[in-house]
Amino acid sequence: MLPVLTLMARGVLILISKIITSFNELSSVSLKVIRYGTQLSCFLIIAGLWVYLTNDYSSNYSFTLNELSKTIAETSALVFAEIIIGGLMFDYYAKKHGNDK
Repeated sequence: MLPVLTLMARGVLILISKIITSFNELSSVSLKVIRYGTQLSCFLIIAGLWVYLTNDYSSNYSFTLNELSKTIAETSALVFAEIIIGGLMFDYYAKKHGNDK
């Protein structure tokens, strides 16, 4: 059983190194889109957490603010996914069609 696990671990490490190599080869514009989009997503999740904790520990609990904080957190996850996919698609399109004039 142990040799199988080491083979699987070696395969996972190879896949991770391929992913890291691919991200290192992204264009600067795609990297900026992904970096700033990730920062925006982190800001949204922190804002949602702040709204949730403020509502939860305040003396006047509001179900509306509770749902608002959940919606902000869901939106943060969606923004993160869209930014990553959009940045990768932009890089693919730029590399494929960038030399056409």
